[in-house]
Amino acid sequence: MSQLPPDTHPFRVLAIDPLDRDIRILRIAPADGSRFAFAAGQYVRLHLAPGLQRDYSIASAPDPDGLADALEFHVRLSGGAGSRHIAGRLAAGDLIGVEGPLGTAFWRSRHTGLALLVAGGSGLAPMLAIAEAASASGHDEDIVLYVGVREPADLYCADRLEAIAAANPRFRRVLLLSAGEPPDARWRTGLPGAAIRADFTDLSGAKAFLAGPAAMIAHTVPILLGLGVAAEDIH
Repeated sequence: MSQLPPDTHPFRVLAIDPLDRDIRILRIAPADGSRFAFAAGQYVRLHLAPGLQRDYSIASAPDPDGLADALEFHVRLSGGAGSRHIAGRLAAGDLIGVEGPLGTAFWRSRHTGLALLVAGGSGLAPMLAIAEAASASGHDEDIVLYVGVREPADLYCADRLEAIAAANPRFRRVLLLSAGEPPDARWRTGLPGAAIRADFTDLSGAKAFLAGPAAMIAHTVPILLGLGVAAEDIH
């Protein structure tokens, strides 16, 4: 591979597997066999080819020591150059560059209070990592994840959500359709912000993490502030 920029390290592609109709799971590991340090919720910049870099949230949580042997990413096939390259040209064994970790919207073990996670679309990736890390750290308050999708088929990693819930009785997920009739009792209709406003009257002391479409975040943040979440606790 070509010369990498400073603070960028070579990683080897382990696998690229289909997850659902338009998402692929990309798994990579440090090429030198070392372990990678990051916090749940952070992202990296993937240097896929000369002149082609894309930012992706890490969908896996580190081990309790803050290190991981491999990283997982959820790549939505949006038609962009990055996702096309990953799905169509990248193969197991290839080398790519990883710059990071980046971002300050990550889980800290010192966090207290309700953990409120809000995900739209493939923004679910870092929220899964945060839910797993918070559960593994013994967080002794509720962890509530709101997942907004357009239709039930857009929900992915349902089995992983079930596994988190089975391992942590203080974890709860709220599945939301942006429109239409819910197919069963697991689902509600509406936007995450509106659902949060219906479920809570006071969120003072809560820590909130959001990932997804900009419009969803713009709608949700004022609601969180209005319910008492401190601005510095919205990530």
